[in-house]
Amino acid sequence: TLLAELIRLCEKLQITLGAGQLLVIAKSDTQDLAARIQAIQSIKKQDPKPILNSLITLAKDNKPSIQVAAINKIAEIEPQNIANILNKLWTTLSTQAQQAFIYSIGKNSSSEGDKILNTAFSSLLNGNLSKSLELDVLVAAEKSKNPNLKKQLKKYADIVLPSIADLPDILSKNSV
Repeated sequence: TLLAELIRLCEKLQITLGAGQLLVIAKSDTQDLAARIQAIQSIKKQDPKPILNSLITLAKDNKPSIQVAAINKIAEIEPQNIANILNKLWTTLSTQAQQAFIYSIGKNSSSEGDKILNTAFSSLLNGNLSKSLELDVLVAAEKSKNPNLKKQLKKYADIVLPSIADLPDILSKNSV
């Protein structure tokens, strides 16, 4: 859209748009989605911390792509604290936003992030985790340096790999 392109053009020309102006666009339901997402993405890392509250509000938006953009920006601004910032909120978000959050806490290790991943991994092992989040949790656990997550990952592999090894036999018996 025109507004999204104008925001990008300002960046290319190194015309600084303040976080306040960008947040007005990002929060506006009357702006089109592309402009809102571009506004969030254009917020600079060195902008003041008070924008975090606005980004948290945007993470609660009813549009999943706005939630994802807000989570990615929070992860950029506060990579070591994203788990602490969103720990109470993340399970209420859209699937896409939950995936972005899990990716972020896997990439940016922290004690709170490790706790969240441990809980999610336990849910995976118990069959209680949403199928749409399973791969994200596995990838985040694999990236993690947390020894408990590594143990859980091995436990998962011990459960799943034998059944995958039997797959050709199962398929050949069922194809008759």
